[in-house]
Amino acid sequence: MVRFTATYAVAEEIDYWAELLPWWANQNLGKELEELTVGHFRVRANGPQGSAVVELVQRAGRWFVDGVED
Repeated sequence: MVRFTATYAVAEEIDYWAELLPWWANQNLGKELEELTVGHFRVRANGPQGSAVVELVQRAGRWFVDGVED
């Protein structure tokens, strides 16, 4: 896995959707709705190497980059 650090600024929100993890699955039993909701944000971000469309995922209070399109 390749890791690098760069700061990008969100210039535009392109799309947003949310999904609910299966509450009936053993690993999710007893979790609150907030813990089961996964938010997906597609944004255009500008940074030191140009702009890109980035999919950001918010799950259980944490953020992840799920994909980047140059």
